[in-house]
Amino acid sequence: MARLPTIFRFGRGDAGTTFLDFGWSAPESGYTWSIGNRSQLRLPLTTGAGDVCIDLTIRPFTAGEAFPSQRLILSVDEEQHISELLQWERCLGLRIDEHSIGNRRTIDIEIHCPDATAPADLGVGDDRRQLGVALRDAYLWRDRKVRPLYRQTRGPIQPPHNGQDKIDTAVFAITQLTVSDLVNRFESLGRHCEFGLVQRMCSCEPLSLLRFSGLPYRCLLHGLRNGFAEIDATPDVEVNVDEGGGEWMVVNHRYEMSYHTFISPKQIDAASLLHQQRRALRFKRDKLKEILATGEKLFVVRDPQGITEASARPLLNILRGYGTNYLLFVSDQTGNPPGTVEALSPHLFMGSLDSVAIGADEREIVGRATWLSDAAMSAWISICAHAYRLWREDRGVCD
Repeated sequence: MARLPTIFRFGRGDAGTTFLDFGWSAPESGYTWSIGNRSQLRLPLTTGAGDVCIDLTIRPFTAGEAFPSQRLILSVDEEQHISELLQWERCLGLRIDEHSIGNRRTIDIEIHCPDATAPADLGVGDDRRQLGVALRDAYLWRDRKVRPLYRQTRGPIQPPHNGQDKIDTAVFAITQLTVSDLVNRFESLGRHCEFGLVQRMCSCEPLSLLRFSGLPYRCLLHGLRNGFAEIDATPDVEVNVDEGGGEWMVVNHRYEMSYHTFISPKQIDAASLLHQQRRALRFKRDKLKEILATGEKLFVVRDPQGITEASARPLLNILRGYGTNYLLFVSDQTGNPPGTVEALSPHLFMGSLDSVAIGADEREIVGRATWLSDAAMSAWISICAHAYRLWREDRGVCD
């Protein structure tokens, strides 16, 4: 089981509202709005050793095209930890070194919303409160101290000019693995099918709960926090045919998850498929939990809505609640060359797909098993090779 954090909720009637220090409106159903440019949250600290990890679920006030986003800055002891531009609800994670905490029993988190605005000033209703962000919940725990991993960047592998053999040789030189074995060292956390297709292009077909699944990021966090409990519950699972009519899809309403089966309606009826997939969900869920407990694979996530270091941290915190796990998040907004991997902090790596055309063009798509472009495949393989090498080195088992 995952380590259980202390949970604070900030809706009307929730106990967490007693820790809202200043700069807050009256609690509403499920959340409380910050008012003005500055607010403060004062949370009690759990006892024990280790760094303090805090995950905050926050939604900015926005108003369509007239006011599409807000800036958010989170600080502790006047040290800025997070600076994000928020367009929708996000879960953002902080990690505070235990030495800076000392023997304190509380921790103060300053929430700075420089763009806080009254809806009435935008012509959206008559609410004149200067709304910043709505705070839903906070998860807090102490995490064992890890040795420092100094920020470093690796890659990219240059695209091959003389066929696949060139990139196979480069990958082996970095990892001592074939490309197929390399991508099998990773466990996809879904949100997008892209990495599953990378594995397929490399003749690697691991059984995985989330490999071809799409689910909201908040549902991914929720599922991992509770071990995807009751994922096979009958009322929550259904099967239907995709819009093109060529494939059965499975939908899980509990986790707002849908995934491909790659099975034609001509091959099996709905009732038989549902029975089959409920068993498969149980098996794959248990397999994922084994991987989480052993740390035998490097977890990878790619979010089509974008992911940053701050929004990756809650996911990493949950993974580390199960064991000594590492996370690679892949983004097209890193500021690094495509195929590059940057070690951001202990157990957290960032892979770059910046400026990469993900979909294959008309020339490339002919006879191809997936829609991924050559450029995307080259970048992904480079990311995997360098992330795997960093992972091995940080675990102290590099040859």
